[in-house]
Amino acid sequence: MYLALDVGTTMAKTVLFNKDGHELLVSEKPLDTIIRQKDYYEQNPEQIKETIYDVLREQFTSEL
Repeated sequence: MYLALDVGTTMAKTVLFNKDGHELLVSEKPLDTIIRQKDYYEQNPEQIKETIYDVLREQFTSEL
């Protein structure tokens, strides 16, 4: 099995694939974007870390 992790600007996502490349399980959770002024965007690194933990935890505790 293979586990992919994708952390973008709006979402963190994990996908579990079998050895043939077929998708078995997807976990995803949105990320907040902080807009303090026009054309200025931030993200909270602590939230990113916790979101990654959440989607990984979901993968490892789910039954296939």
